[in-house]
Amino acid sequence: MRDAKPSLQGFLSTLQERLADMTADEIRARLVEHARSLPSSERSAFLGIFTAKSPSRTRRRTPTSRRASTPSLLHDIDRFVQQLSSGQYFLGFGWDDEIHDERSFGDESWTLEMDALFAAAQQAFLDEDLELARTAYQRLLGAFKLDEEVGYFCGPNGAVDMVSADVSEAEARYLRAVYETTPLPERASALVEEWFDLPQYKPPALRDIREALPSDLPALREFLPRWIACLQTIDDRHHPHVRRLHDEARAALKTPDEAIPPSD
Repeated sequence: MRDAKPSLQGFLSTLQERLADMTADEIRARLVEHARSLPSSERSAFLGIFTAKSPSRTRRRTPTSRRASTPSLLHDIDRFVQQLSSGQYFLGFGWDDEIHDERSFGDESWTLEMDALFAAAQQAFLDEDLELARTAYQRLLGAFKLDEEVGYFCGPNGAVDMVSADVSEAEARYLRAVYETTPLPERASALVEEWFDLPQYKPPALRDIREALPSDLPALREFLPRWIACLQTIDDRHHPHVRRLHDEARAALKTPDEAIPPSD
């Protein structure tokens, strides 16, 4: 269930509250206690958290060095998707005695490559380089469509279930990037098109998009009426997912003005 995994916004909010209730000595003791339990492979990464403080970055600011990485990331994604499309990882389809079912066989290292690319897209999103995150997530999530036919992915389960990346969170982050990089007049229609073209059967909720970053959606008050109107134009508007999004948007629209983020 979605509630079992806190959103980034909810997680950071709760963390800040708990840290505020602790003294510096208590925080230090908890960190040392946690560090003692870490496996050796994770110790260097944990120490990396406590390097010299990096300069603060304002929202939407993208350092030159990060801009330079954009072509590389998108090139790596395109190369990976081309390898998938050419059947590089697929060897054959047949019966598997271990799972007592048919499956695709091949080189399952594609999962490691895809996870690494999802991690890079996640970093772009968390750095709020949302143009890059939008394109990267779009191409990675779109690659799952190849799993609709045999001959591309391989493994005992569907491609979405084979990767370690949190695909549900990736979908929410992708839609958040679409929201924030699309002008307000086209925002609702763009989201309707993308929301229901995601690889998983159950799409994210509006709440997932709102809580994908520490701050709420900008210009949400202006967006909601357009969003509701677009949802009402969907042919299958009585589908449970569409009804859920419609009800969620109407409930958000009824909240007090001070609880809704102002315009951009």
